[in-house]
Amino acid sequence: MTNELDCRGLNCPAPVLQVRDVLEKEAPAAITVIVDNEAARQNVSRFLEHQNYLVSSEMLGDEFRVVGTKGEGDEFPEMAFQSSAAKKRRGEGKKIMVLVTSAHMGHGDDGLGDMLMFNFLKTLKEMGPDLWRVAFVNSGVSFTAEGSEAVPILLQLADDGVQISACGACLAYFHLEEDHIPGAHNVPLLTNEERVEVGTIYKQVGPTLARRRGLELTCSRFYGMVERIISLSAGRPIVVYCWRGGLRSHSVAMLVETCGTPASQLSGGYKSFRNHVTDCFDKCHFVSPLIVMHGMTGTGKTEFINGLDPAQWATIDLEGIACHRGSAFGALGLEQDFTQKRFETLLWNAFRVLPADRPIVLEGESQRIGKYSLPGRLYQKMAESCKVWCHASLDTRIKRLTAEYARPEYRGEMLEALERIRKKLGGPRYDELKTCLDGWDVEGIARGLIEGYYDKMYYKHRPWTPDLELELEDYRQAEAGLETFLGA
Repeated sequence: MTNELDCRGLNCPAPVLQVRDVLEKEAPAAITVIVDNEAARQNVSRFLEHQNYLVSSEMLGDEFRVVGTKGEGDEFPEMAFQSSAAKKRRGEGKKIMVLVTSAHMGHGDDGLGDMLMFNFLKTLKEMGPDLWRVAFVNSGVSFTAEGSEAVPILLQLADDGVQISACGACLAYFHLEEDHIPGAHNVPLLTNEERVEVGTIYKQVGPTLARRRGLELTCSRFYGMVERIISLSAGRPIVVYCWRGGLRSHSVAMLVETCGTPASQLSGGYKSFRNHVTDCFDKCHFVSPLIVMHGMTGTGKTEFINGLDPAQWATIDLEGIACHRGSAFGALGLEQDFTQKRFETLLWNAFRVLPADRPIVLEGESQRIGKYSLPGRLYQKMAESCKVWCHASLDTRIKRLTAEYARPEYRGEMLEALERIRKKLGGPRYDELKTCLDGWDVEGIARGLIEGYYDKMYYKHRPWTPDLELELEDYRQAEAGLETFLGA
């Protein structure tokens, strides 16, 4: 019996795992595996050899055909090592804990390291019931943050009974805590590990024993918690919330009140707040009209918006909130080190505090600013609003980009950004910009990017007509022109 397995488009270890599954279920006398990368060819070949197959491979175009054949009379003696033998070596009844200490695997290229670590996490399910816990520390906690591609993998492991834990101090250090209501202070009733323990008891035994265990863990902390909460409130009203507005926040609010200080519990907890934020951006019913500033890179849109007279204008700095300038070099000196939910909360709060008696001016952006997406209908709302096309001369744009880029500490990041757009630039233009960067000719870099990249890539197709065209050579004159247009 011969099997043919098509593993094209799969990165290791997926081809090896598929081959292993076929061998365990069918024990074929011969198997042909089609892969499309050298790493998969080598790994599949080694695995088949380990399983006592005679292996040959050939390259056909961009693909490899790996053929494994069993010898006569060989009864596949080593397949047991995949299951019972491995368990015996580990020891009967022992469990495995996996500690993930980094967002990358190995040293060298971070992109390759990310892919290797992600693929490793995908294979954890192969440990089956032997896997007890996966713990994330240091930069490894990024895999547990909202928006990580690894979250569905971890949720599946959790559904299978594997305990997933992330170091709270590490999440805080890397600003990866999902989100919180603006102005809130974290006074935890339980540690992450204790929440896992109590939650497991609740699920496996029942709520009564879980509550008793929770009381046992926390009663010695009550005095310190109440003192800290009262101190943080500084005489202001106290509102206590947890994830769903359940027993944790109810207990703490009742405890504070018992000690003589009024406290309220937020109905529905953070989840209800999150629903409110989502609803606000789904509706986009802003109290004032939006004025959206568009224009080519370097015209000075962000600087113009942030310099508007606050007595006359309400402004939103989308790029400032997102910590990204929205271009190929937009991450220079900035870090997008919080979650999508946090970005949405910060943006919601920025809109919330705006005065209601003046127009809201913000910069036109794509659907994404770096790694963050504009929430709900905001992008569509901006497209439906008043649009202003901003102009500035080439010399002015070069001058403004040069002032923005000319920091020696950006040099390494500029090289990385240049490498990312190398193919789009083409060889000659890339070489020209690389020479400018090596000689720290920032003005030459700015000119080359404007002429050879930004103006060719951005606003290439503009399927709309601006309501106003505005010169940004002089910001004060531009502000007066905008005011005249809106007052007309």
